[in-house]
Amino acid sequence: MNNGVRTASAKTIGSLIMHMYDGVKEGPKSNDIIQIMRMEHGCEISKSLAWDAREYAISLVRGIPDQSFRKFLKYLHMLKEANPGTHTFYETNFDGKFRFLFVSFGQLVRDFHTAMRKILIVDGTFLKSKYKGVLLVATTLDGNSNLYPIAFAVVDSENDHSWDWFFRQLKVIVPDERALAFVSDINNSLCKALENGYPLSQHVICIHHLLNNVVTHYRGNGVVGLIAKASKAYRVVDFRKRFQAVCNISPAIGKYLTDVDVTKWARCQFQGYRYDIRTTNPAESINSSLRSPRDYPVILLLDSIREMLIRWFFERRT
Repeated sequence: MNNGVRTASAKTIGSLIMHMYDGVKEGPKSNDIIQIMRMEHGCEISKSLAWDAREYAISLVRGIPDQSFRKFLKYLHMLKEANPGTHTFYETNFDGKFRFLFVSFGQLVRDFHTAMRKILIVDGTFLKSKYKGVLLVATTLDGNSNLYPIAFAVVDSENDHSWDWFFRQLKVIVPDERALAFVSDINNSLCKALENGYPLSQHVICIHHLLNNVVTHYRGNGVVGLIAKASKAYRVVDFRKRFQAVCNISPAIGKYLTDVDVTKWARCQFQGYRYDIRTTNPAESINSSLRSPRDYPVILLLDSIREMLIRWFFERRT
């Protein structure tokens, strides 16, 4: 009481700096806030107080995660009102707590069926907000090889049930057909759900993930380069020559690649139309574009996705 120094509360500091988080990706970090308070207000604060102030400022600007979950039904209703044909689905568990959310904008779906190639790249990435979770993405490429997202979903984790649920919702807007192809990594839950949900469509395994698995679990000098060349081969005779070389060097790797199913990773063996898309890079590029919004509450994350798509398509049209 006698020797203490007066300082501001986290709420006071947060109110002073909240404008620095409006419309930006990250905003000041804890050390930046300490410097701001020292230089602009002559006030020394601890790192923990700066952290609390940052969290409070972010909640003022971006909303509180708990409240975000309560606004789903209103937000999804307004999405449908603004964009007819939008498909959304919101699911809770028996306690009424959030479980799954699916969003696909109507205009994207209409243009996909009108002008896009029938190939979808699917992938998932973790969310970094208070309640974590996973963002699932289905995207394709347009005629200029620009990213063209079709659907987004927020789920608890990448497990059998969440991927199965995702493909059931995706099937509402993109029906199963033999001309359709999917590109994904070697996620067991994803692959099983894809076989169950889209039995007629074709499946491509991302060659980068396949090679990473080979490097992680097997040994063999020069094998990775041979596998990459075999996967790119246009002629069956060239593929067989290179694949046989892989089997000669490492029979174990040859058996693994055969068990994975050669038709899913070798270009000349693929049964459908893949348009030379061999990796999940497009979906991972979407995830990278959402690096900062993945910190946000779910409603703000969805709104950031909507704003990002509007900006992309406006620039392309211009």
